[in-house]
Amino acid sequence: MRNESNMIAAIETSTTFGSVAVVTDDGLLSEICMSVPQGHCESVLPMLTRLLSETGLDVASPDAFAVSLGPGSFTALRIGLSTAKALSVSTGKPLVGVGTLDALSYNVAGLCAYVCPIIDAKRREVFYSLYRDRNGHQEKLSEYRAERPEQAVAEISSLLRGTGEGNVAFLGDGVGSCRELIQREIGPRSVFPAAHLGIPRASSVGTLALRLFRQDRVEDIDSLEPIYVRRSDAELRRRQT
Repeated sequence: MRNESNMIAAIETSTTFGSVAVVTDDGLLSEICMSVPQGHCESVLPMLTRLLSETGLDVASPDAFAVSLGPGSFTALRIGLSTAKALSVSTGKPLVGVGTLDALSYNVAGLCAYVCPIIDAKRREVFYSLYRDRNGHQEKLSEYRAERPEQAVAEISSLLRGTGEGNVAFLGDGVGSCRELIQREIGPRSVFPAAHLGIPRASSVGTLALRLFRQDRVEDIDSLEPIYVRRSDAELRRRQT
């Protein structure tokens, strides 16, 4: 453990919702979450500055910074990561990266035996992974994937056939395109939590980051990159020309 009481400022920008939070060993101190459909570029740093100020802190107060690494929106992830890197460099504080799907699954920790976060990946695809919940700690059972809904649900169904009994919580903004398939393939084991639980939250990013920070599992800032899972639209266009 780094200190008797650790504090992390976390940033989440993987979707059209953005959030910032301050999390300590005692729990969530403060959080701001808002819809930013026009993009995160002009919102994330002012939002964090406001949060710290209203909490009686400044940018040098946290022991470390945390950021959601994806998968998610390519541009939004780069904005969040660039902001977190700049804060880490300017303050000399460590940076901790957390997978977006890992953090999203933590939103419903303890609710079901299994959790499957699903995020809209555009191009008629979804990002997803499957987790087993062990007393509020998520054990990842599959890699992060990007597939069409029918392929994603088929793989999830196959993975679940090899597990024990228990309900499965499906959450995230990609669930809508998969819901009928899930109900048909997975049936009564399927649980669909309230929509607000399907929004990636900086508080969950910060909570998971604290666990890593206590183990000195921090990032090398120079080499840290977002988790893209697949090529961006820009890369695909370049390969086609």
